[in-house]
Amino acid sequence: MTWKEYEMDPTCVADWLSWGGLVHPSIMRGKDDSFFGVLAYEPYQPVAGKPVVLPEFKNGWCFWLEHQHQHHQDRHYLVVAWNPFFSRGHIINGILKKSMEWEEAKETFLHLLQDTCHALEQVTTCRLLEYQEILDFLEFSLSIGDRHVEMPEVPLYLDALLSQDIDLDFTHSHLRIDGKKLCVLSLTASCEDAQLGKICDAFEAQDYRHVRRLLLFSPKRAKKEELWYTANWCPGRGSLRQLINQDILKTLNGYHMDAFFFPFEEEQYPAERDRLTALLDSMELPYLVENYHQKNVWWGSLPGMFRSNIVPPILGFDSLDELLAHGCKKGDDADVSDELVSAQ
Repeated sequence: MTWKEYEMDPTCVADWLSWGGLVHPSIMRGKDDSFFGVLAYEPYQPVAGKPVVLPEFKNGWCFWLEHQHQHHQDRHYLVVAWNPFFSRGHIINGILKKSMEWEEAKETFLHLLQDTCHALEQVTTCRLLEYQEILDFLEFSLSIGDRHVEMPEVPLYLDALLSQDIDLDFTHSHLRIDGKKLCVLSLTASCEDAQLGKICDAFEAQDYRHVRRLLLFSPKRAKKEELWYTANWCPGRGSLRQLINQDILKTLNGYHMDAFFFPFEEEQYPAERDRLTALLDSMELPYLVENYHQKNVWWGSLPGMFRSNIVPPILGFDSLDELLAHGCKKGDDADVSDELVSAQ
């Protein structure tokens, strides 16, 4: 007897992707029984005192905020993912009920997606992606290139379908996608909109992904995580440690990542990397151009892949507004044009 046919191939992307199939026009179910859905939205400027109102999330929930830049055009997405936790056959980390049966999971998650979409609609244009739109979004996340996978009649085995024609080379220290060397930039501190804008402007001609992920913790678990991480801070000065910690936890708390992904031609990589680091140095931003940790960051940036790149410490955000892309609302241009002097 042999277990060889069940071994995972370290070079096969489909073996490691958690994507399974669409069990609803807007819901992807993973091979690990997780769920995620994707919302497309327009960047906007948050209004003080009017945050996006969301329910209180528990452990096992996660957000991905993805900015896809292709052919000088930008698309912005919010991915909401749920990894159900089971205890004695019941799901214990749902949003609305203390516990639920597995048969209720899909409908419960669908309601949460619809509620999130409705909350976003109060501040900007937003909609849930369905079928082919989800495949197009995921295909760019994998390839950062011009690829199109036609929606199959039965939308299953999407891990293999979406990755089958992409040349992903894991044999080098740096990941290569279709012959291009991937440059992974991790931003280790929160950036202002103007700083992010400078990075995006500098690489306007380059296709890229910008991903922010937040692995969410419940308020109770977040407090435990904070106490564990800071336990050895200021020994003998408990009051000082409490003062340092008082603004860490907020409404949304969890492990946060913020990274750019640039696929450069092999011969252009050194020059483009140097141009990127020179820009960041000029802005005095703390950053890492990933090397050893690069593939782990890349896996963790893919929607639904919540098991990769789990790095403390825990961080807190006042609301989802802080994580979403910011820009001018529709109608702002009209206000500006009224101030312009006519050509005549």
